Amino acid sequence: MREHERWWSRVDPSLFLANNNRESYAVVAGMLTEGSVLEVGCGVGSLYKHINDRDYTGIDITRNFIEYLRKRHPEATFKEAGILAIPYGDKEFDESACMSVFEHMHPEDVEKGITELIRVTKSLMLIELCIPPWSAPASISNSGGAYNNRYNESEFLGYIESNPRFKSVEKVKVPPHHVVYKVNLRTTK
Repeated sequence: MREHERWWSRVDPSLFLANNNRESYAVVAGMLTEGSVLEVGCGVGSLYKHINDRDYTGIDITRNFIEYLRKRHPEATFKEAGILAIPYGDKEFDESACMSVFEHMHPEDVEKGITELIRVTKSLMLIELCIPPWSAPASISNSGGAYNNRYNESEFLGYIESNPRFKSVEKVKVPPHHVVYKVNLRTTK
């Protein structure tokens, strides 16, 4: 288990409940259009709150978050798993959402995480990133604490755009310091 995984395993889910109404969850929920949804890094279910009428599956590496969600929302599917080895088949979900995950990952894992997310997603992938105000202007995130990455936007998008299934990407800014990448995927290949 890496240090960031140990850090998350000690976090109390109730500390994140205050973030349940963060604007980016509503924005992402509004971008999801139809069919099944996989949320990678589901945390305490903040996105599920906005789309609980959908065929929803959430995964997270943090066992205490998953246990909390299973008790609170037995009607949904929650699984302890991570983005580097998503335990579902190719194109199993119509759409996927991944919110504030990549900035917590080790830089060498980012490309593999994007590849896995694309693999399980049929047509639409939404990636939300927090760009903290203390970050350098060209940086996606800060280094240290729970934040592990420091890479620029073109490098991050390069991982997505180099995938053969990439079709298009749209960037949506969400105040105060978040961005959502709406990635359309080719359904063949």
